[in-house]
Amino acid sequence: MKLLKFIFLFTIIFISYNAFSQELKKNKKRFEIVFRKKPIIQDKELFLKSIKFKANELFGLAKLDEVMNNDSISKEGLQKLNELTNPAEQFLLNEIQTEYKKNNNTFHLKVKDLLAIHFKKSGDQIIGDFFVIDNETKSSYFLAKKDSSTIFLKKKLSDININWKEEVKEFRNDKKIINGFNCFKIEYIKTKKISNQIEERTKYILYVTQKIDIKNHPLFKNDLILNKYYPLYIEEYMDGIQGAKITYNIDKFFWN
Repeated sequence: MKLLKFIFLFTIIFISYNAFSQELKKNKKRFEIVFRKKPIIQDKELFLKSIKFKANELFGLAKLDEVMNNDSISKEGLQKLNELTNPAEQFLLNEIQTEYKKNNNTFHLKVKDLLAIHFKKSGDQIIGDFFVIDNETKSSYFLAKKDSSTIFLKKKLSDININWKEEVKEFRNDKKIINGFNCFKIEYIKTKKISNQIEERTKYILYVTQKIDIKNHPLFKNDLILNKYYPLYIEEYMDGIQGAKITYNIDKFFWN
């Protein structure tokens, strides 16, 4: 009988210690995740046509917006707007095509204790500066990679998406296992009004888990997503661009 009590007590202590150790590890939040960007053009002809149509639409609306906000615009002023449109359309065409050619970019997040460090790479080279979030004070700042000079942000992190209209739809029956986590699909759409006539809209298809309690992500910094989900696979669709998408897959994952 004493032996059974001893075994029972030892088992309880062992289970409690193991649970405490796991919780302690999670509270330390030593976490690293890297996503690799991969543009996919499924229909090149449709892709190029949609870019040109998007450019025409955007600059057509921009001209309309200028006219509607300026009752006294002259014929010369309107002609000047028309002359500027073609180079601007070509610039946008080149910019979007260039964005879809970037297939060697990676997006990094390292979380150690209370600090979350974000940065981006092209191949082995770091692009831009480090973006750092202090999860205790909720402050954030840019840290220059060359001279470590620091620029503190005046806005709160939660204010980054304040001007965006956000929508989330869940598809819990659409499931995937990613890096050992059970994930389900959500559709996330954000829309922002740029002017009276122009809206910027981006659609994302995400596969998310609710088993990762980290509130930092290499590609998302909004509470609507991170307070409830953690995206482990991402598809991005630019507004009006057809025949193509940008995917982000996990390249590296570490949680200790």
